[in-house]
Amino acid sequence: MKLTFPIRCHSGLRPRITQPYGATGNLQWYKDKGIEMPFHNGTDITIGDPKQTYGSALIVPGEGWRVVKATYDNPMSTKGNGVTLQSSSFVEDGIEKVLQVVYWHCSEVMPSGKALPAESVVAYVGNSGAVSPEPSPSCPYCGSHLHLMMFELFYLNGKWVLQNADNGVNGAIDPMTRFSLSDLSYGTDSDIAKDNPPLVWAMGKLGLDDVWKRIVYLYKLLIK
Repeated sequence: MKLTFPIRCHSGLRPRITQPYGATGNLQWYKDKGIEMPFHNGTDITIGDPKQTYGSALIVPGEGWRVVKATYDNPMSTKGNGVTLQSSSFVEDGIEKVLQVVYWHCSEVMPSGKALPAESVVAYVGNSGAVSPEPSPSCPYCGSHLHLMMFELFYLNGKWVLQNADNGVNGAIDPMTRFSLSDLSYGTDSDIAKDNPPLVWAMGKLGLDDVWKRIVYLYKLLIK
């Protein structure tokens, strides 16, 4: 199954893998956050610097995919925002399969249970949840990246069975066995509203949120 890379490229930027599936260099950091795993269970991806990465569109990787789970609190959620998409079934090597992909640390997700057109937007990259470096009022976009996960299920005896369920990371496999950095989607950057949440959060942390609201109000008056 050919898939389009999940982050839409913009502003002349291309995706970059910052931590591959299987990496073990940051296990202590994860353990300190209460996350136990023998190796990195997905692929971390950025597109440009943290500010350029934040708010980049995350898209449906092919035809016949639908959202089966969405977790959303707020753009700067401490628990993290994520969305799981599932493919329609397909036959590979004589076996009926489905794929699931998970986009994590999102700033925004758009839940939908119906089949979605290929390359339609389902979420935006953010820095919610456990990220490094952590966002702060002086660096509100820090930690912005996509944590991309993938699972394969096959049909056996009338039910769907998770492959590699005993691999130590609950069946998560290397997403780059299916995705390629050469199969990219291009478009424009998301509008400024998608970049605002970290600034609003930082202003709130500094006790300046009322000032920010006044600035936004005046800006809207000026552009009418």
